[in-house]
Amino acid sequence: MQIKNGKYRIRNYNISDWNNYARLHSIAAAEGKEEYLGISPEQIQLQLECSGNSFFKNLFLVEKNKEIIGSLFAVPEREIGRSVLYCFIHPTYRRKIGYNLLLKGLEHSINLDINTMHLNLKKNNSTGLAFLKQSGFRPVRKYLEMQKSQLEEKEYNNKIPTDIYFRSLQPGEEKTLTQLQNDAFRGSWGFNPNTTAEIKLCFRSNNGSVEDVILGFFGEEPVGYCWTFVDKKKRIGRVHMIGIIPCYRKKHLGKLLLKRGLAYLAKKGMHSAVLTVDNENEPAKTLYNSAGFNVINTTLWFEKKIG
Repeated sequence: MQIKNGKYRIRNYNISDWNNYARLHSIAAAEGKEEYLGISPEQIQLQLECSGNSFFKNLFLVEKNKEIIGSLFAVPEREIGRSVLYCFIHPTYRRKIGYNLLLKGLEHSINLDINTMHLNLKKNNSTGLAFLKQSGFRPVRKYLEMQKSQLEEKEYNNKIPTDIYFRSLQPGEEKTLTQLQNDAFRGSWGFNPNTTAEIKLCFRSNNGSVEDVILGFFGEEPVGYCWTFVDKKKRIGRVHMIGIIPCYRKKHLGKLLLKRGLAYLAKKGMHSAVLTVDNENEPAKTLYNSAGFNVINTTLWFEKKIG
């Protein structure tokens, strides 16, 4: 279904839009807002290769005079009853189009029988924050972006308990990682359980490999992991996730996994590391502060109930 407004229209993405979408992505990247699109041109190609064009129904474009000036990626997460909206509009047109894009997200969520919409913005985006509040969204969660410089390759092997050991994830073990991640984060705010296919796609879409994941074992059982991303161009690594099965927490595994993750990033030539943490996760914040991470930005998540 299309929304038309004399001067522009909102419609679904199709294969022929790739070049124009790539140009919109470049505009967003120049502002440092490429994450607002939710999906990169390269990830679109991977999605097509892996699962066909079924995701097109969740990706909407704003077209004006055959130019793409905005996008909405509405990601349904049915298991936890929400859709996550990623929205970017060319700076010239933001005041005129934002409301209709949110209406499209609302309509799409209703059609999918989803009753909650979530959307996030940086705390310093005062215009966007005001617009969301005026549109009926309310803040529900805060996440901190943290950074650590001067990474070292030390792993402190002499301090590991004898019943704990670590190694990299191996090819073919993606199912193990999927189970670990789902067990570690099930019930956490905003976590939608993953499938093995989604985990494999995540590796490819971030130019990663299984060796970027460090597994922690208690005896012979995998009980935790540290998943890192490597950006060779910027030389900034990311601690994407650290997860530990609940019954094995408070055994210093998080600290040991973090050290190994940072050492791995240092070996890959990264000069600093970033991560994101839920502001309500006090144990994780304490761990990251003790490891030398400092807050560099804050993201606010907003929610709107439907019906």
